Amino acid sequence: PNTPPLTCGAVGFHDDFEDDPTTAWTLSNSGVFPEYTPRDWEWTSEVPEGGTGRAFFAIDSRVIGNCIEGDDDQSGMMGLESPSIVLGGEASLAFDHWVATEPRFGDEVLRVRDPSGLVLELIANDDDPRAPWVVESIDAARAVRGLYAVTLSVRDPGPSVRFLTDLLGWDVVADERGRTRLSVETDQPGQRLEILHAPDGPAGVNGLGTVHHVAMAVDDDDAQARVREGLARLGVDVTPVRDRQYFRSIYFREPGGVLYEVATVPPGFTVDEELDSLGRELKLPPWEEPVRGSIERGLPVVRL
Repeated sequence: PNTPPLTCGAVGFHDDFEDDPTTAWTLSNSGVFPEYTPRDWEWTSEVPEGGTGRAFFAIDSRVIGNCIEGDDDQSGMMGLESPSIVLGGEASLAFDHWVATEPRFGDEVLRVRDPSGLVLELIANDDDPRAPWVVESIDAARAVRGLYAVTLSVRDPGPSVRFLTDLLGWDVVADERGRTRLSVETDQPGQRLEILHAPDGPAGVNGLGTVHHVAMAVDDDDAQARVREGLARLGVDVTPVRDRQYFRSIYFREPGGVLYEVATVPPGFTVDEELDSLGRELKLPPWEEPVRGSIERGLPVVRL
């Protein structure tokens, strides 16, 4: 068939291992919202420029379900899984292609999971003033510009939102389908938090595939001290200032259980190496140097 529209759709490529991929591959759907309707899948030999093999498209055959904001939104998860492809002997390959689409606050959101199970999102936004992180294979128009926002999943969003607005100076800037967006100073990427209402969400447990804490930056020690004093005065259990070599930190939990950090910007990561060489050597604070050998033995090898 002709290439279907990519509105609210996903494209997954595979090499032409099977004569009829629609029977050889397992196709699945799962909804993000209750009103989600499974998509139809189509395959075509009209592969978009730069692709190889056949292309799969996930579309909705009906009029609704085209990522329209509001009650008609039918965003969901679309999965494409291949059987193992025998290479000879005991060697085989298996392919999984997962793409989630979800419109949010007027932006296009692509959701994936990393190998640990952590959910990551790539967000298309035209208002990010930060310089792109350009590499040889990714041009400026497609390059990542930084952390867009952090999503906190809590069972009761009200206390979490009030904690941010009343105690930490954040402002509510948008509200959409169980998700509240807040910003600090200016409503721009990199200065946003989003509170997701997850009434049936499991309690957080530290470990693989989780985020340990969410950090906020302040200009200096005096600003951090004011934050700490204000929290302690209201009965929040906040830690003493911790020296982290490159910054100083305090930690406390918000009503939903999320661990927050407020860290100073100075002295910064250039206290023990030049900017151009950041990340090329393992740097440790002085109090960890006596055990450098045991720390290094537990780390994977990184080759640049």
